[in-house]
Amino acid sequence: MLDLFNIFGLVPENVTRAHSFEFQRSLVANGFGVALTYTRPFGDRSYDGLPLVCRPIKQALPPQRIVLAYDQRYPLTPAAEAFKAKALEWFSERQTFSSI
Repeated sequence: MLDLFNIFGLVPENVTRAHSFEFQRSLVANGFGVALTYTRPFGDRSYDGLPLVCRPIKQALPPQRIVLAYDQRYPLTPAAEAFKAKALEWFSERQTFSSI
């Protein structure tokens, strides 16, 4: 996440890591700052029922690398193999990711 600030030459004043995604959303919903996330979760309320507002980043951002890593000393389970195949297929079909 700090790369988003570095791209624009900014340094956040305070950085705190939440222990879970929902804890982060609850902190924000209760007025304890703002949060940046890579994904937009379903729903616009925290678990304690308070409203949340999501705002997209307007500026175009450079593509981020996505890594699928596993220990090759151990065989993948059938479910992991299926996920790997689907992920490779999905990303190869998108122009944004095909050159990476």
